[in-house]
Amino acid sequence: MKYLLDVNALVALGFLQHEFHERVAAWVRTSIAKGTVEMATCSITELGFVRVLVQARSTDLPFLKPVTYCCG
Repeated sequence: MKYLLDVNALVALGFLQHEFHERVAAWVRTSIAKGTVEMATCSITELGFVRVLVQARSTDLPFLKPVTYCCG
């Protein structure tokens, strides 16, 4: 099965302090370990993530500090 991740999923994966980071990261880790799931993004969701990332850095919100890895 293939999943097209939306901006919300990418933001949850990319920000350690996100409310759903642990939940989404655990789902990704489990899915990768099972090897039964493929995950994809598209240019629109990637650009949406970049927009959120840039805004978080420009406003310096403490709850939106990006992590250097999401699922390790």
